Amino acid sequence: MPAPAATFTVRHVQLARAALAAIAALMITFSPDHSAEVGLAVFSGFAIATGLIMFLSAWLAAKAGAVGTTSCSA
Repeated sequence: MPAPAATFTVRHVQLARAALAAIAALMITFSPDHSAEVGLAVFSGFAIATGLIMFLSAWLAAKAGAVGTTSCSA
């Protein structure tokens, strides 16, 4: 009997980040106000969301044991 497939993986998290990047790009492109405040607000929101997504991605990878476990001996 094959192992059950993971329903929520790191790939899904990265796809969510790509979707957020597309939304941010559309907001900047089609915004009638091209001021620095709008660009900074969208960029800072994207940066915060990316940070949270990267944290979630690292947590999922560590939980799955995908992080390197070799030790460096000096």
